Amino acid sequence: MTLLVEDLPGLMSAPAALLLAEDAPALDLPLPQWRVRADGAGWRAVPERGAGGTALPLPAAPGGLLGVLSAGAPAWLADWPGDAPALLPDATALSALLAARLLGAEARLGDLAASLTTLRAEHEEGRVAMAHWLRSAGQEAPQPPTLLHADTPQAAPGLPQGLSHWRRVLPLEVAGMAAVALHLGTVSAGPGTALGVRLVAEESGRVAGAWRVPGEALGEGWLMLDLPMPAPPWRETAALEITAALAPHDVLALSMTGDAPAVQLLRARGAARFLHSPWWLEEEAGRPMPPEGVWCGFPASIWQGATRVARVPGHGQAMLEIPALPLAGFGMLRAELRLVGGSEVQAALECAGRGTGWVDAQRDGHLAMSLAVSPAAWPVAPVRVQLRALGGGGGAVEWREIRAVRGGS
Repeated sequence: MTLLVEDLPGLMSAPAALLLAEDAPALDLPLPQWRVRADGAGWRAVPERGAGGTALPLPAAPGGLLGVLSAGAPAWLADWPGDAPALLPDATALSALLAARLLGAEARLGDLAASLTTLRAEHEEGRVAMAHWLRSAGQEAPQPPTLLHADTPQAAPGLPQGLSHWRRVLPLEVAGMAAVALHLGTVSAGPGTALGVRLVAEESGRVAGAWRVPGEALGEGWLMLDLPMPAPPWRETAALEITAALAPHDVLALSMTGDAPAVQLLRARGAARFLHSPWWLEEEAGRPMPPEGVWCGFPASIWQGATRVARVPGHGQAMLEIPALPLAGFGMLRAELRLVGGSEVQAALECAGRGTGWVDAQRDGHLAMSLAVSPAAWPVAPVRVQLRALGGGGGAVEWREIRAVRGGS
């Protein structure tokens, strides 16, 4: 005969469960309990509490079964798969079993605590040894990195004024990457121009390296961007995100390969390679970022010291400001405001020398503006909203929300 069980997944997954003979009393304990009754030519185990559902054959002995509460051996034990469970004549026998299990669990817990202490000591010894090794390795002059990938630069026309974006996935792992190089053609740029580069682990979105190079530091040829020490051992595909911001009257041409900037990728060889990188963005390293196109909010701390509500007098002007917004890696900002108790108010969003122009408030008072972010704003920059009233009514404007997104849209 077959032993059927209602709620078989519950019985098989319970860390501790009890079977009851047909005439055994249920126990007032926080233990899942199944009562086994005769069912035609077979046997059926039904949960004492809760709905049972479809009955299924018992394929194997449940790992968390404590035993069977029964004065004698039930007939259905002959159909039990595997070794028969322990027979518990009464609650006292169950108490003894639970006490023995508790003592065993406490002993195992003590062993685990001792193992954890040993593991932590070994971990600390490993950290000390690694620190000694890094200091020792850092006494030698950095060795030239090994070239892993090199594009053939092809001349390209100068970039248009404003922002240009590229994203490129490369057939290499990011692990151990020591430097990235971009080939620049014609360059005549000043402080208003900036070039932003990020080395990203494609699968997880973690940032292995990020740089912001001001226009006055750009020159023709290969621009080498070094990591202070090689990238972590992430077994993930390397991807590059490149953003160029070109100021009026400046000239910048990036050599291309196909429709993407020409690049070189280099990896450290031998011992670790330590270099000071003047354009390195420390706060970006190791930072996980959402995929492109996902709008990110900011924590409430950005509003500390910010001007979030302003009164715009009739025919007058006012300003809202966030003093320091973390913008590294973002390509677009979106601000949402609300005009209360007024009309004919316009707003303009500004950041790092760029602005949206004047935007009218909608009839319901809603104001929304989007602005492309220049690498000149990285890593932190003030963001302002200029306000002006076209009529004599004016009004109060509240800055409701600000978000940012990677990429250029």
